[in-house]
Amino acid sequence: MKRKNIILFTTIFVISLCFSAGLTSHISEANESDPSIVVTKEYVSFSAAKGDQLLYDKKVEQQEEEQKAEEYRSEAAKLMVELQKKNKEIAEVTDSLEQTTKDVNELKDEIRATEREIEELERKVREDRAEMGEIIRMMYEEGYTDPLLFITSEDQYDIINRNEYVKAVNSYQNDYINNLNDMLQETITKNNELLDLKDEQELKQALYEEDQTELKKRISELEEMIENAERKAESAESLAEALRLEVLEEEKRREDEEKAKVIRAQNAQIRESAGTDFFYTDPYEYTPETLKLLAGIIEAEAGSEDYGGMIAVGSVVMNRVDDSRFPNTIPGVIYAPYQFEPAETGSLALILARGPKKSCYIAAEDVLNGTRNVKNLYFKAKWYAEEHGISGVNIGGNVFH
Repeated sequence: MKRKNIILFTTIFVISLCFSAGLTSHISEANESDPSIVVTKEYVSFSAAKGDQLLYDKKVEQQEEEQKAEEYRSEAAKLMVELQKKNKEIAEVTDSLEQTTKDVNELKDEIRATEREIEELERKVREDRAEMGEIIRMMYEEGYTDPLLFITSEDQYDIINRNEYVKAVNSYQNDYINNLNDMLQETITKNNELLDLKDEQELKQALYEEDQTELKKRISELEEMIENAERKAESAESLAEALRLEVLEEEKRREDEEKAKVIRAQNAQIRESAGTDFFYTDPYEYTPETLKLLAGIIEAEAGSEDYGGMIAVGSVVMNRVDDSRFPNTIPGVIYAPYQFEPAETGSLALILARGPKKSCYIAAEDVLNGTRNVKNLYFKAKWYAEEHGISGVNIGGNVFH
């Protein structure tokens, strides 16, 4: 990009120098007696070349900022795609985490139920064992298990029946307790399996939570990156727009300058045909407000006249500024009491409010830069001068005296 800029600048500069050489030669032939004018024109030509480069640089800068803005917008769009993907992932992880959390809670409820069942079975086993011990004690007290019973008893059938009863009771109690123990062991095994399953689900839960945390962090980073890219894009777009307006303003200014050159060329022909003699003095240092004020009074007094008539009115103002009998500033001269009628009637204020005409601006600028065509301090309308017998130089319908 820099190499292209250098090539274009070199091309513009060479063309401008060629144009400057031709223009300088033409002017030199016409103004051999005034070399200062030639120097001024050469400077203008060089300034034009320099201005072309500045304008080109602004256009390049504008395009670069527009390209930056486009790149930032593209970057934001790509990040947005990734953000949408991450949002989808976190939604899936969140669903899985919620389901796993639900499973863990159900397992915890089931484990609590089996633990209560284990406690209940253990209680029954203890109670049944205690009950069995009590039965055996009672049977012992009743003599069901006394060894002397076999010796003293006369009824062998009674002994057999008692023995069978004891065996039956003992067998029933043992079977019942064994069944309870089996149920207890099965419940304990089931509880252990549930605990293992809960541990597995809690591990999954922890992993899902970790994934969710990482995704949230990445989403936050992406949102910040997107915001930053969009902010940079907006900044680049704002700068590009400002540069675009500057380019348009500069192009408009150049267009106005070209039109002004045409007007000056036309007025120069008129000057020559009218026999108006121009001379030059040192430039007057001025501000934009001073330029506008001088252009306003020129329009008020000679806005419908040709270039020579406008320069003449401006010359009178500057002649008074240079004369010790008048104020030494342009506003002081123009607003002095009973001097310029438009300043007192308000017509000058109206012109300044809407802005003086371009042609009047051009004349005022030339006057401030040293162009003059009269040395007089006063002027009157031609009809007024004729009626009052005032002698002077008639330029553009005003008599300067």
